[in-house]
Amino acid sequence: MQFVEEGKAAASIAIGKASVKNKKRKNEIFEEQRELNAQRKQRTKLVEQNDPVAVETAAKNEVIERLEKYDSKYYQSAVYKRGKKFREKLALSTKASLTDVEYADCVNVAQAPSLGQIVEIPKFPKIEPANERLDSINKLLKVQLGDPTEIKFSDLEGFGYWAEAGIKFSEKTGGLCPFCAQGMDFGRLESMVQAYVNDRRTNLRQELKEHQEWMARYVDQIAEYGKELRQLPVYDLDVIQEIKSINERLEPELSRLSSSIYEVIDAIECKIADLDKVSHLRVVALPSEVNSPMTDLDECISQYNQAVEGLADSRAEAVRKLEGSILSEFSKRYTAAQSKSQELNLEIDRIDGRLEDLETELASILASESSTLDMALEINRGIATIFGRNEFEIHPSSDGQEYLLKRSDGPATHLSEGEKQVVCLLYFLASLNADNVDLSDSVILIDDPVTGLDRNNHRALFDYVVSKSDQWQQLIIATHDFGLFSNFINEFGLESKTQRYGDPVGLILERSWGEDVSRYLTSICLAPDYLVHNSSEYFYLFDLCVRAALGEIPERSLGVIGNSGRRFLESFASYHLPRNSNFTDSIFRMWDRVDWERRIGRGKKLKLPNDQISSSTRHIASTLIRKFHASSHNESVTPMQQLTSPLTPEDFVRLLFFVSVVDYSHFSELSLLIDGDSKQRLKQLLAESGKFLGEVKKCANGA
Repeated sequence: MQFVEEGKAAASIAIGKASVKNKKRKNEIFEEQRELNAQRKQRTKLVEQNDPVAVETAAKNEVIERLEKYDSKYYQSAVYKRGKKFREKLALSTKASLTDVEYADCVNVAQAPSLGQIVEIPKFPKIEPANERLDSINKLLKVQLGDPTEIKFSDLEGFGYWAEAGIKFSEKTGGLCPFCAQGMDFGRLESMVQAYVNDRRTNLRQELKEHQEWMARYVDQIAEYGKELRQLPVYDLDVIQEIKSINERLEPELSRLSSSIYEVIDAIECKIADLDKVSHLRVVALPSEVNSPMTDLDECISQYNQAVEGLADSRAEAVRKLEGSILSEFSKRYTAAQSKSQELNLEIDRIDGRLEDLETELASILASESSTLDMALEINRGIATIFGRNEFEIHPSSDGQEYLLKRSDGPATHLSEGEKQVVCLLYFLASLNADNVDLSDSVILIDDPVTGLDRNNHRALFDYVVSKSDQWQQLIIATHDFGLFSNFINEFGLESKTQRYGDPVGLILERSWGEDVSRYLTSICLAPDYLVHNSSEYFYLFDLCVRAALGEIPERSLGVIGNSGRRFLESFASYHLPRNSNFTDSIFRMWDRVDWERRIGRGKKLKLPNDQISSSTRHIASTLIRKFHASSHNESVTPMQQLTSPLTPEDFVRLLFFVSVVDYSHFSELSLLIDGDSKQRLKQLLAESGKFLGEVKKCANGA
C-alpha cells in the first residue's frame, strides 16, 4: 500500500491487495478471458474440422459405397460394426494403396464386367456313386429260375443247399428222410421247392422295382446338374474359362451316363416282365459302358467345385485389396487428424487451465470487495484503540479503489509519520484476516512498529499487537526502540502470567570488523543478560561502555559499538544542555562548565581559575570527540581504517572519566546498576585513569 499525493486524493490510501477491489486488474482479467475464450472457440472449431471420428466415418461410408456390391455380407461384419477394430485397420492401411492398373485388375476380379454385378456360381454336391448299386442289379439280372423238375439245387441259396443234401441222403438210404429216418414224399418236396421259387420271384421283383425307381431319380438329378451348368454366366476370367472347360467335358459324360442308365432301366423292365410271365428267366446282360463314366463324372465335379472355390478366394482377395487401397486414402488424413486433434486439445487444456486461474483470481477479488467495509471497520477500531480518538477514520471509496482518510467528516489532509506507520500496520493485520489465510502455523514479522510515535502511544500499540498474537504461531518484532523491546521481554518472559507456547527469545544484531577492516561482519545473536535485564536504554548504554572499558568486549567490536558510546554521551549531555546543541559543542561546553575546585581541589582554592584550567586541558575533550565523533546512530558505521585511530578500552575509560568529572553524583548513581565485581574493577580503572586527573591537577597548580 502507499499514501497517495495530496494533489490526487487528499490523504487517501491506494490499495494494492487482492482483498480490495482492483478495477484495473479486473478489466485486465476480463480482457484476457475474452481473448482466451475466442482462442478456445477457434481451436474447438479446428478440432471439429480435424476430428478423427469424422475421417473414420467418411472412410467407412466410402468403402461400403464402393465395395458393398461385391460382398454385402462382409461389410456387415464386426469390423464395421465396432469402431475400435475399424480404427486399427484404418491406421494400418497407410501403405496399402494400389496403382491404377492394379486397382482395375482387382475390380475385374471382384465383379462380372459383362453383367455389371456379381452372379453367384453354385457348387455342386458330389453325385452318389452308382457302382455298388449297379453290381447288385447285375447280380439280380443273372438269376435263373425254371420248373421244379429242372431245378439245380446248387443254383439256389439256403433252402436249395438243404434240399439237395436231403435228396442225396434219401437215394443212399432207400428213400429215407434224413431227419426222421422214414420214407420221403417226393411230391411234398416238390411243393416245398415250388413255394420257395415263388417267394424268391416276389422278392426279386420288389428289389428290381426299387432299383428301377432309384435309377430314374438318378437320371433326373444328372439332368438337373446339366441344366444348371448350361445356365452359368460367361466371365472373361481365367478361372471362369477353367470352369467352362470342365463343363464342356462334363456335359457329354453326363449324357453318356444317362443313356447307359436308361438301358439298365429297360433291362430291369424285361426282367420283371419275365418273372410275371414265365417260370424260367433269361439272363439280361448290362451294357459294358454302364460303369465307365462314373469316375470321370466325380473327377469333373471335384475340379469344378475347386475352381468355384478358387474364384471365391480370388474375389475376396481382390475386395480386400480394393478396401486397403480406399482406406489408404483416408489413413494419412486419419493420422494427421489424430495428431492435430491431440495438439489442439493440449492447447485447449492450457487455455482452460489459464481460464480457471483467472476465474480463481477474479473470485478472490470479488470476494475481497465484500470484505472491504469489514476491513475498514477493523482498521478504525485499531486507530481508536491506539490513538484514543474516533475522529480519525478511514472509509472505502465508492469504486473500491482506495481508502479515504477523514477527520470530523472532512478529508484528513495531513498525516504524521507515526499516524502513517500505525495505519500501515493496522491495514497489514486486517488484511491477514480478510484473505482467509490459516494463521495457526504462520510467522508474522513486524519491523519497528513504533517509529514516529510518541511514548504515549507506544504502550497502546504494543497492547494491540499482543492482543492479536494469539492467532499466530510465532511473532517476530524488529525494533530500535529499547522500551518496546523491554515491553515484549516482560510480556512474554518466563515470569509472565500470560500462557505461551515456547520460550521467548531476545536477539541482537552484532557487528564486528573482519580480517579486512574495510568491511564489517554482521550476525544475529542471543541478547546478553545485561541488555535483557536493564530497565532503560540509557542504563544499558552505560553498562556497555563499562564492559568495553573493562576489556570484556572484543577489540574488533569496539569500533562498531562506538556508536553506543556516542549515544550514551548524547543522552548524558541532554541532561545538562539544551537538545539543540550538536555533539562537539555539547562535549566542549560540558568540559568548560566543570567546577574544578570542587572536583579536584576538594574546596581548596586553585592557582588557576576554572576557565583557564578547562581551556588548558581541553585536549582531553578533543580526543574524546575525535574518537567517538566517527560513529553516529543515523549514519553508516565508518570503516576502522578511516578513524584517527582504532577504539581501545582506554578510549572508553576516557569516556567514563569525562562523565565522572562532569557529574560525579550522576556517575555514582549509574555505577550502582552494575554488579559488585564490576564496580570494584571500575574503581581500579578510574584509578588507573588518574593520568587524566593528574594532568588536570598539574595544570590547575600552575605547573
